[in-house]
Amino acid sequence: GCTENRIGHGWKDRGGYPGFGVHVKEVGAGFPHVDVHPDIWVRIRPRSSANCHLFLKAVQLLEEETLLPASGRTEASGNSVFEELAWRVRLAFFRDNRDISRLDCLYAIAEELGLPADRIAEKIANGAAMAAQCRDAELQDQFRVEGSPTYIMNEGRQKLYGNLGYKIIEANVQEILHRPENQASWC
Repeated sequence: GCTENRIGHGWKDRGGYPGFGVHVKEVGAGFPHVDVHPDIWVRIRPRSSANCHLFLKAVQLLEEETLLPASGRTEASGNSVFEELAWRVRLAFFRDNRDISRLDCLYAIAEELGLPADRIAEKIANGAAMAAQCRDAELQDQFRVEGSPTYIMNEGRQKLYGNLGYKIIEANVQEILHRPENQASWC
């Protein structure tokens, strides 16, 4: 939400924004498919991720309403347009060191994908994107989602959260899929 509070004040004793940037680079080094800009959080300091979430929610709504070109799929990746835009926003910040809290930056990224800026702007202007984002926040509270990744399964009775290995996730999914009726899950 507010990077000034979370990073500026929260990391004050650990080097502030530059210290947090070092932390992000260290975490990113553990993932070979992730490139982190050497100056992350040094010169460019997005004030919030809220604009990103709102913008992405607008695109997700357009995709759900099938108001996007190419049936909502991008040819290059096979991802939905929403997924591709979310990935490109991440790249814009982590790899390219762009200020993704700025709407002009987000519209530029959307333009690269050929997305209709006027339709995105309308979803933001008419409150639809904000309403959907607020509903997501309600669901986050309802299911007690603490962070990412979180997997909610079994009609909300089961939650997997954090840095879990694939085998743990698979075991839980398999147990739900193959559980005999009227028996408790072993996971």
